[in-house]
Amino acid sequence: MKFILSIFYRLVSAHCLTLYLFLFSLCSFGGFVVENDHQDSIGFIKKIEEKLVHNDSLKRAQHFVHEEHKQTKGDKNYLYTVKESDSLTLAKPVKLHTSMHLAYEVLGWYPYWEKNFYENMSFSMLSTAAYFAYELNPKTGAAISLHDWKTTAMIDSAKHSGNSVLLTVTNFGKKNNKDFLSNSRAQAELISNVLELLKLRGANGICIDFEGIAKSEKDAYSSFITKLSTKLKSANKEYQVYITMPCVDWAKSLDFSALNSVVDRFIMMGYSYYGSFSKVAGPVAPNESGEIWEPYNLSNSIDTYIKDGVPANKLILALGYFGAVWETSSDEKAAKAKSFVGHRTYDYIRTKIKSPSKYDEVSQTVWQSYVTADGKSDVYRQCWYDNDSTLGLKIDLIKKKGLAGMGIWALGYDKGYSEMWNMIADRMTAEGSAPKDSLETGQVEKSDSESEKELSIWDKLGQVEASFAGLVKYKVTLAVLLFFVILFGGSGVIIAMFAPSNRDFFFGSTGRILLFSAVFLFVSLVLLRLIGFLADVQVAVVVGFISGVIALILFNKIFVRVNESKP
Repeated sequence: MKFILSIFYRLVSAHCLTLYLFLFSLCSFGGFVVENDHQDSIGFIKKIEEKLVHNDSLKRAQHFVHEEHKQTKGDKNYLYTVKESDSLTLAKPVKLHTSMHLAYEVLGWYPYWEKNFYENMSFSMLSTAAYFAYELNPKTGAAISLHDWKTTAMIDSAKHSGNSVLLTVTNFGKKNNKDFLSNSRAQAELISNVLELLKLRGANGICIDFEGIAKSEKDAYSSFITKLSTKLKSANKEYQVYITMPCVDWAKSLDFSALNSVVDRFIMMGYSYYGSFSKVAGPVAPNESGEIWEPYNLSNSIDTYIKDGVPANKLILALGYFGAVWETSSDEKAAKAKSFVGHRTYDYIRTKIKSPSKYDEVSQTVWQSYVTADGKSDVYRQCWYDNDSTLGLKIDLIKKKGLAGMGIWALGYDKGYSEMWNMIADRMTAEGSAPKDSLETGQVEKSDSESEKELSIWDKLGQVEASFAGLVKYKVTLAVLLFFVILFGGSGVIIAMFAPSNRDFFFGSTGRILLFSAVFLFVSLVLLRLIGFLADVQVAVVVGFISGVIALILFNKIFVRVNESKP
C-alpha cells in the first residue's frame, strides 16, 4: 500500500498543474454536453454517433415491410414467387416429439395471400398464429377487407393444434394513424367489430399493427390501446392484446409507462435495418454492427426497449423469413447500392439464387453475391438474409436477453424447406410436459447440472467481457475522456521524469520496470481486445509469451541466487 501511495505522490506532486487542467477540461466537457442538449447525455452521444456514420437508417421511419409485402406478394400477378411449375416439392412438416414442448413463445403471422398453405404446416411448432389481416379504414373503423377471416380453415387448424389465434389489425402511415386516433367513433366501431369477429371464430385476442405513428399521437395511441384492452378483457378476461413496434422507435411515439399495464405482448419487428433506403447493400437483421454497419442492430434495439420500460418477458423478437436484393457497384461486402431490386422470400432465395452463401461475422447474417445480364453488360447483385444457422444465433440472442419468444414474418415464406423449423425445434424446446407459465416467462427451468455449467469459469469470464463490451455504446464519450487522459496524463508523466528522484524511483530496479511494463501491457491488451483489434486466440498467445518471458527471468534470478549461495 505504501508503494502505491508513493507512486501517486510522486506523480501528483510533479504535475499538479496537468491534473488541474485535466479536471477542468473534464468538467468543461460535461458542461458542454448539458448546455448543448437539454436531454440526457446518451441522446447527445447518439447525435454525435449518427454524424460519424452514414445515416441511411433515418429514412427507415417511413418504411413499412408488412405493407410493402401486402402490395407485392398480395398481388396475384407478383412474379417472384416459387410456384409448383418450379418443381418444388413441399417438405414434410416438422413435428415435435411427444416428449418435447415449446419452452418459448413462437408467434407466426399468416398472411391471407398464402391461401391454403396451412394444409402443409405443422402447427405444433407454433404457439400463436396471427392472421393477417383486418385492413382498417381509418376514417370509419370498419374493415376495408377482412381477407377471409370469417371463413378460412387456417384458424380451425391452428386451434385444433392448441395454438392461440390472433386477429391482426393493420393501419399504415402517419396520416392514416392520425385520422383514426383522433376519431373516437372510428375507434368504437373497430372495438365493436373486433369483439364480434373474435367471438365468431373463437379466437384468443388481437394484434395491433399500426406503423408510422407520429410523436404527436403518442398519448392518443396509448389511450386507444387502453380502451381496446379494457373492452376486450371486460368481455373475456382471457383475451390477449399484442402490439407491434418498429426496430427503433424513431418517432418516440410509444409511452411504455401507459402501455405496459394493458398490453400482454410487445412485438419488435426485427428486420429491414437495410432496404430500399440504404446507400449500401447490407444485413436485413444484424445481431451486431461493429465498425462497418449502421450502429443500430437487434442487440441494442432490444436493450433500448428494455431500458425504456418494456419487460423482457413481454417482448417478442419478430424475425423475417425474407431477404433483400440490391444491384451493386461490385461484389465486395458493403458495396455501394446502385438500386434496390426488392425483397425475396426464403424459399425464393433457396430455389432461385444459386451462388454460394457467405457468412458475415460482424452482423452474423449471410449474403450472396452474383452476376446477372441486363442485355448490355453484366450486373452485380447482392442478397442479404438469414438461413437456419444465423436464425439459430438470433434465437440464442432471444434466450440470452430473457425474451418471451420469437415471431415469424411470415408463415409460408419458407415453403418447401424445413431447416428453419428444425432450428426452432432444436433451440426453443425442452423435454417433459410444458410448465403452465413457460410461455409467460420465456424461461425454462434448468437442472442442477445446467446451472453448474452456467456458473463455470468460462461463462463468468464471458459475462465480464460482455459487461465491458457494453461500454462500446458510449464510444464517443470514452474516446474524448481517453484523449484527455493521454494528453494530460502523458504530459504529467513526462514532466515527472525530469526529476532525478522520480526516474530513480520508477526505473531504479528491474522489478519495478517489469511491474510497470506488465501493467502497461495488460491495459493495452484489454483495450485492444475490447475494440476488436485482437482476437481471443491472439490475446492468449501474447499473454502466454509474456508469462513465459517473466517465468524465465524469475527462474534465472533464482538459479543465480542459488549458485551464489553455494560455497
